[in-house]
Amino acid sequence: MKPFFSVLVPVYNQVGLMDECIRCLSEQTYSDFEVIIVDDGSTDDSLKILKEFAEKDKRVKVIEHGVNKSLLAARFTAMDKAEGEYTFFLDSDDYIENDGLEKLHTYLTENDVEAVRFGYVIEPQGEKVLPQPCENTLTAILKTEIPPAIWKNCFQTAVVKRAIADAESFYCNMGEDSFMAALLFSHCDKVGVLNEYIYHYNIGIGMSAQKKSVSTDKIKKGMESVVASGEHILEVIGKVKPDYLSDARQAVLMMKVFVASQSLLGETDIANYVRLLGAVDEVGQHAIFEALCNNHLVSKVFELRGVKNPAPDVSVIIPMYNAKEYILYTIESVLGQTKKEIEVLVIDDCSTDGCFEMCQKQYANDPRVRVIRQKQNGGPGKARNSGIALARGKYVAFLDADDQYVPDYLRELYECAEQYGADVVHSTGCFMAVSENMPDNLLEVPADHIAHITLDHMDEKLQDIMVVDEDPQKRFEAWTAHHIHWAVWNKLYNREFLLQNKIEFGMMRMAEDHHFVFSCLFSGAKYVMIPNSGYVYRIVDSSVSRGKKDINFLIKLLVAEFECDLEMKKITSRIPFFAEDKARSRKAIQYAEDGIEFGYLRAAYWAVGAENVRASEEIYQLFEERFGDRAAYVFEMFNDAHEFRTPGDEVQMEKYNSASFLRKLLEDKHLPSMKDYQEAQMKKMMQ
Repeated sequence: MKPFFSVLVPVYNQVGLMDECIRCLSEQTYSDFEVIIVDDGSTDDSLKILKEFAEKDKRVKVIEHGVNKSLLAARFTAMDKAEGEYTFFLDSDDYIENDGLEKLHTYLTENDVEAVRFGYVIEPQGEKVLPQPCENTLTAILKTEIPPAIWKNCFQTAVVKRAIADAESFYCNMGEDSFMAALLFSHCDKVGVLNEYIYHYNIGIGMSAQKKSVSTDKIKKGMESVVASGEHILEVIGKVKPDYLSDARQAVLMMKVFVASQSLLGETDIANYVRLLGAVDEVGQHAIFEALCNNHLVSKVFELRGVKNPAPDVSVIIPMYNAKEYILYTIESVLGQTKKEIEVLVIDDCSTDGCFEMCQKQYANDPRVRVIRQKQNGGPGKARNSGIALARGKYVAFLDADDQYVPDYLRELYECAEQYGADVVHSTGCFMAVSENMPDNLLEVPADHIAHITLDHMDEKLQDIMVVDEDPQKRFEAWTAHHIHWAVWNKLYNREFLLQNKIEFGMMRMAEDHHFVFSCLFSGAKYVMIPNSGYVYRIVDSSVSRGKKDINFLIKLLVAEFECDLEMKKITSRIPFFAEDKARSRKAIQYAEDGIEFGYLRAAYWAVGAENVRASEEIYQLFEERFGDRAAYVFEMFNDAHEFRTPGDEVQMEKYNSASFLRKLLEDKHLPSMKDYQEAQMKKMMQ
């Protein structure tokens, strides 16, 4: 009669380390199992000890490899011989609870599953880890949302056999668990979860304790095997689960990066470190090489050894949605910068006008440009977050898909950041093209048809570079006086500062700029302002951001204001300066909401009309969702606050946000032109 479990144990030179493993198998409270141990060419007394164990327990079978082949090869040999209904993977320096198999047996007989995930304990710390919830195990494995080790799972042996049949040429001697997890779960449709601590995973003994230099030959062979096994995994998933192929490709790339970094980060000898980097590159894995170069340790090695770091200095992130008309000019303005050590990340937000395909084709052979498509439309904030995560540059900048840079813009910001060690460099001005017949390429507009705008409403125009006072009270006063403009696109950000402080864009689709810059300013950033202009903003009378003033647009604005309130409450609650003072926090939140209120919402309300707003079921439903039982009262207060107020500054702001009005100011010399600004800059340099 076939056993219920096959316990598979690979062994290589484990004398003194596998005692607990053998003990736990001998003392299991459930007995219907077989143990298949594969000795992978041990040179110590491991094989002798294993044979003695097999003589005492007839459930134990020992298979000899004779020569060392690899952990994966040993597991494959064991899997081929397994006869139990379910297969359990156990490493020889780990152990399981005495009632571990009994608990698994109970669960598996009560649940129709092909695999079960269970909890484990990390030793010697004693840290207990239960299975993380996930909707789809294969997706979670590929996206590393759950750790990919196979020892924290138990599989139907039929699944294991089927996976082996699909992996006849599969071989890997680095990162085996990750590839095996992807292989096995690609053959599972029904996966269960057992919230019991079954497995004890030892860190600090066995293989996990080995810290020694890696030879270039070893890493080259290891990377070659990872590349080959990765391609095979893609082949298997393409055949059995083709819908997962896109995630699998990204997972394989990240697995290559992980394997390379694991080999490199344990290296303490700088000379050997550089040789290892070269070995990775020789295998032809340039993407891995570049990703590794974004690591702090790698940068230090390059600096000490005088080796050029191929990672860019600046990553320009462009969120794109249906921007086919302008996007190529936008990208080319970045590639035409005098600052050459840059990359462009175009994050497509599920466009439908063909701009994604156009950019892919246009820049297919340009390594400076990466075009990435979001899985679902999430707005510019989510796209920018993806860009931050994927960026390799020391600094990141944000550029809208219909705007452009003048050629020196990034160089000036970068040099300022390096000189002052800045976390944020804030440019005080921008250009707004307001030509009568606006060309697609903004840089073709004559300099005297482009208005120069000073964004920050300071008492006196900033003349020299200024490091903003670190005192949060002074910063707050400057912020609420609009001395520090909240636009996200006129700044350069230290990427490490953003990551360390977990600064990202909220999911709102309006006012996301305000929240992001606010978080930077009050998270201790070294904030430097430079009297510089180089961003060319496209403004036309039919600007999408202002839109047609109808009910739908008003609803979007109300949603934005509600989301703004929630997001600002979240941000201020985690910044001590605001969390400790509720009045100050309310003032910060109100200031953010005022940007939507005075800039857009009031004008939209008057355009729609009070009578139409009051009669709108959609708008009232929005208030019900937000305020519950208080909806009627708040809705009435909202209407009262808007219905009888005479349009004032808001109308002026509407005019100021129109190309025709700005063009009139420019013609009447109330605003300087780009030409005026550039001439003034030249005079300043000559003084």
